[in-house]
Amino acid sequence: MNNNATLADKIWDILKLEKREMTIKEIKNMIPDKPESTIRGRLRDKMNALNIQLMTSKKKPEY
Repeated sequence: MNNNATLADKIWDILKLEKREMTIKEIKNMIPDKPESTIRGRLRDKMNALNIQLMTSKKKPEY
């Protein structure tokens, strides 16, 4: 199964859990053209935000 099919399945599962209705076109628009790079970019952004938060925080992080 390709990445877009996997993402579509996961979106569908979430919609069922939340009892939301969406058209196929709406689901398709939620799937990026390059999911790996999009996910990688979002993770990088979150890590950068976490690093900035840790640098500006006076407390030591708890692991």
